[in-house]
Amino acid sequence: MTKSVHCEKKRIGKRICVIAFCVAVTAALVILGCGDKGTGSGSDDDLLDRFGRPMYALTTNVSPEDGGRVERSPDSTRYPQDTEVTVTAIPEDGYEFIGWSGASMETTPAIVITMSDSLTLIANFQLITISDERYSLTVTPNPTAGGTVSREPDSTDYAHGAQVTATAKPNSGFRFLGWSGASMSTEYSITVTMNSNLALIAGFEPIPPNHYTLFVEWEPTEGFVTRSPAAASYISGTQVNVTATANPGYTFVGWSGASNSTNATVTITMDDDKELAALFEPVDDILHTLTVVKNPAAGGTVFVNNIASTGVTAHNPDAQITVRAEAAPGYKFTGWQGASTSEDAEITLNMEDDLMLTANFQQIYILTINRDPVAGGTVFVNDIESIGTTTHDAGTQTTLRAEAAPGYKFTGWTGALTSTNTEITFTMSSNQTLIANFKQNFTLTVNRNLTFGGTVTPTSVTSYDFDTPANITATPASDYRFSNWVITSGQAQFADAYSAITTVTLSSNTTITANFKFNYFNPEMTYGLLIDERDDQRYHTIKIGTQTWMAENLNYTTADSWCYDDSTSNCEIYGRLYTWDAAINACQELSGGWRLPTNADWDNLASSADGSSIALKSTKGWDIISGTSTNESGFSALPGGQRHPLGIFSTIGYQVGWWSATEFLSGEVFGRSLDALNVLNLLGNKNNGYSVRCVKD
Repeated sequence: MTKSVHCEKKRIGKRICVIAFCVAVTAALVILGCGDKGTGSGSDDDLLDRFGRPMYALTTNVSPEDGGRVERSPDSTRYPQDTEVTVTAIPEDGYEFIGWSGASMETTPAIVITMSDSLTLIANFQLITISDERYSLTVTPNPTAGGTVSREPDSTDYAHGAQVTATAKPNSGFRFLGWSGASMSTEYSITVTMNSNLALIAGFEPIPPNHYTLFVEWEPTEGFVTRSPAAASYISGTQVNVTATANPGYTFVGWSGASNSTNATVTITMDDDKELAALFEPVDDILHTLTVVKNPAAGGTVFVNNIASTGVTAHNPDAQITVRAEAAPGYKFTGWQGASTSEDAEITLNMEDDLMLTANFQQIYILTINRDPVAGGTVFVNDIESIGTTTHDAGTQTTLRAEAAPGYKFTGWTGALTSTNTEITFTMSSNQTLIANFKQNFTLTVNRNLTFGGTVTPTSVTSYDFDTPANITATPASDYRFSNWVITSGQAQFADAYSAITTVTLSSNTTITANFKFNYFNPEMTYGLLIDERDDQRYHTIKIGTQTWMAENLNYTTADSWCYDDSTSNCEIYGRLYTWDAAINACQELSGGWRLPTNADWDNLASSADGSSIALKSTKGWDIISGTSTNESGFSALPGGQRHPLGIFSTIGYQVGWWSATEFLSGEVFGRSLDALNVLNLLGNKNNGYSVRCVKD
């Protein structure tokens, strides 16, 4: 145990003399003295404090010896490891401080030294040439009626370098706004150094109606005072909490003026202009130290009485101090060890002895979960539904589970990890971002272009996984044939669009149509295939003589073409009806040498059939009155009718007309027509609507 007796003079520039008696491990008595110019002793690393920490010596010297002195707070010769000691160099008259040497090279008079070893500090001073100049300090209230300004010391002029304290005090009915001139401070009391003629103006203004001022004063070296709320004036009835806090080495003893309480915090009701003074006095007892350790050091910051602490702080015996832990980014506070075991970030300690306190922090990582798409499903983090970010202790095992929403399928994790498992477990070793990917299950609707043309499966709206091919089948009815599958709406991919039995893979909700056509071809003939690259329609072709003819009417949609009676079902059977100009272009645009037949081409076709329509007509699709047919040519003609320029449709079921490329007179063109028995020459207006068969040599 170390016992100390303090002998303190008045605080006006005098030193504090401490005689300490220490009982060493060897039971030898060591007397530690105090000198006029500095104190110190050699290190003794074998000495430990009550917590087992090494005790280090701080030796302070001055150069030159009569240049000044050194004061330290807390005042001792040895300190526990990591103690923070405030060391201040004070020059004697005629000297000025120029910097430290030894354990520090700072040039400021007051520095903080952390006792990591036994240290030696030298305060360096130099003689100054005191100027014979004297300077004036003018202090003026503005307005004059607003208040008073005092100087301490009060003089008409001051020596070079003199320190003068100016204090502004508002009169009743006014409030202090701040200084202008040599200072812009808003504090009531300020200190200026006289190195030239100076002027200070204290600004006042009338207090607003129903407002009062609270003037608080204290000795800054002894402590400080705070007000809540802090304002230049207060509305009548406002309650202001005023708190006095003593500096180390001092204790608060009470208030004078508007309150005589000895409580450190008092509440003042503002019903008039009021003055309040905080009174402090030196403490003769030994200061107690609070050692704060952060575990880990990077985990956060510890505040002692709202001041960040990095090690050891000194406090009056039995002082009530507030300690607060704030975690650094990426950490969380988990609790205290030592003088407190609380898990609260802010605690209050009674400094009844030297205390040690450890603030424990835990490194944490952020897990960010996204869903693509958001409606695709739900993600559970450690069995708790997550909609964004969660925090996890470093090194912990975290389990994620994805559940697809109705109509969706989970496809896998991407981001920090990749997996197709719905549930994954991993270690939180860094900030992580993961995306749960879902795909929508899509519906398939299958229609038919001709309801009487055949049947399809599936027959109802059916749901499929986005990546699972759907089986589709088209079965033609009697006298009909399957043509192809087409996508009516949505996005999908057929395995084979021209196969009656195939699959389709969906990329969205999709509607497809099975196209059936009237099967009017001669089953004993061998037909070729024409693929129209413009719309991917497919046509049978037949070779007759030396020429290849389309074995069915063209059904390419273009301007100036129509379905009979404007019914698409008629187009599916008979093809479209075209004006002559539209017919010329429709055949010429086909690749592979196709063209609109000339009148001579039609003559050759008719000759091959001996001028009879029986060999050219399909055996199906003609009215009874149209007579018999053999279709032995394979030409498979159907009675598609015609359209008048006035928009009148006629002769479907028993007659068909085709354009030729041969003009007769301006506005009229040759063509061919079939009826029940004959192949007839046709002379038609170019604006009529006839069927089209293209031919190539």
